Amino acid sequence: MIRPFALMVTAAAMIVSFLLIWDSPPESFLRQSGGQTEQMPVADSYLRDAHSRAFSTSGAKQFSIIAEQIDFFSDMEDLFIVKPIISSHENRSDQLLISASIGVLDRVKNQFTLSGDVRLEAYQQPQTTVLRTDQLSYFVDTGLIASDASFDLTSSQMKIRGKGLTADPANHLYTFKEQVKAIYEGL
Repeated sequence: MIRPFALMVTAAAMIVSFLLIWDSPPESFLRQSGGQTEQMPVADSYLRDAHSRAFSTSGAKQFSIIAEQIDFFSDMEDLFIVKPIISSHENRSDQLLISASIGVLDRVKNQFTLSGDVRLEAYQQPQTTVLRTDQLSYFVDTGLIASDASFDLTSSQMKIRGKGLTADPANHLYTFKEQVKAIYEGL
């Protein structure tokens, strides 16, 4: 008598368990995440088709920016820039023109961090030097450039490829870090 009763209780428990699982929503079987996911901050304001100039504390023009969009965040020191074109020292012999897909300007350090198809043109009479890379940092106050990414540097007399560089284009000083290949054609 105990055997048929135990068999019936076990069968009933299995049927009830099956019906509870069958009627449960799929989300109840997913593991709950331990923490909150961090959401992308929402910009306080946007500038579209922006044309802007920045000046030093002495009133001298430091650089100008043309961009598709600039995002401002009141609680952050950075400006996020979409497709920036940065020009420094306009109408001078040591003018720099830098373009990229995305840029971030740290307003405290006065430093641009650019990425995505970065192109830098240094106009130094009588020639123009063109630097192409995927990532670049430009320090506005000193005019220095740094990158740890692969690069191509070309001018009318040379072609240099490598990985990582620091540069002071105004003084024609370039330091290449590794995997450097160069072709130089003298005048």
